[in-house]
Amino acid sequence: MIFKTRGIVLSRLNYSESSLIVKIITEEFGLKTYIIKGGRKPGAKIPISMFQPLQILELEVYNNSKKEINNIAEVRIYKDTTRIQTDIIKSTIAIFLTEIISLSIREEEKNLMVYSFLENRILSLSSLEDNYSTFHLEFLIGFSEYLGFFPLNDYSSHNLFFNLERGSFTTYPSVEDNYVSVEESYLFSQFLSLYNGFEKIDKNMFSKTKRDIIFDILLRFYRFQIIDFHKIKSPIILKTILH
Repeated sequence: MIFKTRGIVLSRLNYSESSLIVKIITEEFGLKTYIIKGGRKPGAKIPISMFQPLQILELEVYNNSKKEINNIAEVRIYKDTTRIQTDIIKSTIAIFLTEIISLSIREEEKNLMVYSFLENRILSLSSLEDNYSTFHLEFLIGFSEYLGFFPLNDYSSHNLFFNLERGSFTTYPSVEDNYVSVEESYLFSQFLSLYNGFEKIDKNMFSKTKRDIIFDILLRFYRFQIIDFHKIKSPIILKTILH
């Protein structure tokens, strides 16, 4: 049976001489893997060019829950996000986002709130004209809320240390390496107090050095919250291109 759904492309992998395997987070079925037979051939019905990172598609798919890999019957562009692929900064952010999403969502489970958040963020990235420098920070903190571990900003003169495992501020640092220094905890608290959903954070509020510190805290925080959240490579490149 064929179903209709929207989907966000996360990755693609060449398979055999002419086909490819794509991972897509779908609105109706969660994370799914599909095979595109002949997609790498010239004049293919469903060409490889349709599956760019973070491309939002309208799909007609077969969905057999007993199969790890299903087929796509039809595919169309839902909203054009080619501006992401043609801009070096946006495309680098896109690579980072696909890594984070892939590591954070691993189950075939429908979650309309998560899907809506991701689609809105991707469309926002595509339309950005400037002020890219805080987008990745806003994405990480916003995504944490939908993943169920949004940090509690209970910083005070008594709670000076951010505990990465608990996701809140504590009076004393732990004996384990799961807390943030006093200075960095204060900075992180400032960032949390400014975050307000999709509203942009003015990049002038934080220097590049401070934004990089906040970025590192958020990545460490994710590693404590998500099982097997291994070290990723794209943050190094992202820090280099964002000013």
